[in-house]
Parts: sequence; C-alpha cells; structure tokens
Amino acid sequence: MRYDAIVLGLGGMGSAVAAHAAARGMRVLGLEQFDPAHALGSSHGATRIIRQAYFESPAYVPLLRRAYELWDALAERTRTTLRVQTGGLFVGRPQTPIVAGTIASARQWELAHDVYDARELRERWPMLTPLPDEIGVFEAVAGAVFPEAGVRAHLDVAAAEGAGLRFRTPVRGWDAGDDGVRVTLADGSHVEGERLAICAGPWFAKIAPDVGLPLTIERNVQFWFAPRDSAAMRLSAVPIYGVERPGARMFYGFPDFGDGAKVAHHGSGVTADPDALDRTVRDDEIAAVRAALDAFVPAANGPFLRAAVCMYSNTPDEHFAIGAHPRQPRVVVAGGFSGHGYKFTPVVGNSSPRCSRRTGRDSRSISSHRTGSSSASRARGKAADRPFPSARPMLDAWIPLRRPTRRASLPPPSRTSARRSCRASSVRARRCFRSRCSTAAICRSRAARCWCADRSSSR
Repeated sequence: MRYDAIVLGLGGMGSAVAAHAAARGMRVLGLEQFDPAHALGSSHGATRIIRQAYFESPAYVPLLRRAYELWDALAERTRTTLRVQTGGLFVGRPQTPIVAGTIASARQWELAHDVYDARELRERWPMLTPLPDEIGVFEAVAGAVFPEAGVRAHLDVAAAEGAGLRFRTPVRGWDAGDDGVRVTLADGSHVEGERLAICAGPWFAKIAPDVGLPLTIERNVQFWFAPRDSAAMRLSAVPIYGVERPGARMFYGFPDFGDGAKVAHHGSGVTADPDALDRTVRDDEIAAVRAALDAFVPAANGPFLRAAVCMYSNTPDEHFAIGAHPRQPRVVVAGGFSGHGYKFTPVVGNSSPRCSRRTGRDSRSISSHRTGSSSASRARGKAADRPFPSARPMLDAWIPLRRPTRRASLPPPSRTSARRSCRASSVRARRCFRSRCSTAAICRSRAARCWCADRSSSR
C-alpha cells in the first residue's frame, strides 16, 4: 500500500500530525520505535504547563490561543480531560525575563493578568515565600495539560480516522525523490508514500541529519513530593508557578493532582545521547530541587515520592524548527521544541500536514543553520525578544494574525491598574478568532466545536 503521508515518531507531535492528517482524509501510516505514550522521550511526566502570556516571545500568543481551542476540541471528541485551568503565577524581580516577558506578551496581546508585589503575593498565597523585591504576574487562564493522555487521545483519533499505527517499529533510514518517499525499517522492509513527516523528538538529528539543525539534547529530571502541608498544595489552593532568581536556575511546579506535588528545574545544562540516557536520579539532584522548594514553596517539600528523566531538544535560540525540509519538498520536519513545546502539539499537528501539501501556499523551508544570537538561552538567563522565523509559515497557514507594534519591556503596573486595564480588554482579546471566516467558510468562533476547521477544503 502506498500512503499519502508517513509519520516518523508518534509522541506528542507525531501523534498530533497523524491525527490531523488522517482527519483530512489522507492515508496515513505512523511509525514509532517504542510503545504508545511511552516515557522514554519528551512527552511524559503527567503534567505540562500551558499559558498564553508567553515570556519567551509575544509571537507565540496566536499559536497558544489556537492551541487552547484545539485541546478543548480534542477533549470533546475523545471525551477525555486533557486540560485543567489552575491559574499560573510567574515570580521574580521586575526585570527578570519570566516577569518582564510575561507582562510584555500580556500587554501586547491584551491578555488579562494581575500583578502583585511581594506583600500581596503572601496575602493571597500564604504558602509562598517571595523575596521582598520580587513581584508576581498571575494569569487566570494558565494551567496544566496532561501529556500521556494527550498522546493517547491523538492516537485514538488517528486510528478512528483510518490511520495505520505501528509501534515497536524502529526506522533505519529514508529517501525522498520526485516520485515520493521510501522509509526503510529496522527489519529491512520498506514502506512508501507521497509525503513524510519527521517528528522524532530527541532522535530528530539521527533521523534527519541532512537538515543541518544543530540540536543539543539535554537531560532533565521531574520530581514529585508528598506535600508537607497537603491543604496548602491542593488543586484549588495554589496555581502552577514558575520562579526565576539571580544565580539560580528557573524552576516551576504544580499543585498536587493526587500523585504528589511536581517540581522541576527548567534546563539542566547536562547534554545527553537519547540512546544512552542516564535515567538514574542522584541524591544531589533531589537536594537541589528541595532547596528551590524550601526557598519559595516549603509547603510542598515533604517526603520524596518519585522522579522521571526526560529530554529537551534545544535549538541554538530555543525556538521551534517547523517547516519543509530545506532540500526535500515532500518532507516536513517538526523538532527542536526546546523544553516548551508540548502545549503546542495540536497546533503543530493541525499545521504540519499543510506544510508539505502542494497547494500553492508559501511553505518556506526552515533555516538549515539557525546559529544566530541565542535570544532565549536559559544558560544566560535571557528571554526571547523576537519572532521565531521557522514558524512563520505555520502562523500564516491558519490565523488572521494581528501584528501589533513591538514594544519594549515596560515596568509593571500596580496590581489595581493591571486588573482594570487588562480585565476591561479581555472581551476584545476573545474576539481574535471571530474576525473572519476560514477558506472552508467555517467561522473561527466555531473552531472549538469542530475537529478540523479546514477539513472540508482539504479533502
């Protein structure tokens, strides 16, 4: 059988690509070297943060708005809980990227948010211990998505739409030409198709070395603790949070979803080979995250429960690499999600099949040498301050993007003025997807109620 699309990798991104491609009526084959929703790559660990006021860059906000709609549509179709709104709190000194960048994105896109000084933070969340010179930015629509459940939901949709899904099926290599693509499996057999999507996560550079994307695979550890104060860490009491302090790695955490309070550092600096990853968690790693908890949320710092090792696939600027292969128009690649990509999986899935379709749409390839200034480097503590070039075709593919004037980071307003200005504009912000209809004549205000807004136009 010759397929319309072959998807390499069925983790977070690949499962979404397979689901959306199959929902468009394409004959899809998905290949995965491990079991479904496995814990050996990047899309596991029970929870991931989802938010809209994005400190990495305001350019991500339209994608995030669409991601919320698509997560809810997937949850409705599969009758699965995939997203929980807990609110999100991001704490640091006013000039730190996590604070200044969050405020800049919120103001630029008129997203509702509140700003608190240290005293106000302690009053609202007495379990937290901010420093006197720190402030916090609270976004009510932030929360958590569930990665394993999301992968399974996308796989269920793909299978229901007729996709063939093969697990425990490693790939040896692939070729592409004018007449299609051919994938060689580890057992020496071949499968053929019209197009190929490479969504191999940490194995991206091994599957597609000719793309020339300089990826660094980073080992990271997620930890779960039994809260010292279970009432303080219950789901209704504390939001998801991120904290950035001078001389320390950024760290983030979650309320207790029933399996302990999860916390992790965002980035470790420890490079790894995905085929030889050290999955043993050391005592000094547990001690380091305990110190971070004691310094900000001691109520969570109870008995150690468990830990899980995952991998980041970092590009030099920590922005995504999504688009057509630079030399193979039948191949689309999606990689380099740099530790902040899972929340975008339904958007990547909805857009990636379009990148390799020959429709006359501008499907520019990704850069093969994204080695410029690292504007989002965690190692240097800098936030991204420019749009990510490789995602531009994906943005143009589906959203009537409003292009506001770029603004410099502004000093945070008072809590009162932030509430007044941002809440007053929240209605305008929600009208983003109602501005005009898609090419399928399906109004964007209905997008959350349909699986694929462009489905009828692409069959």
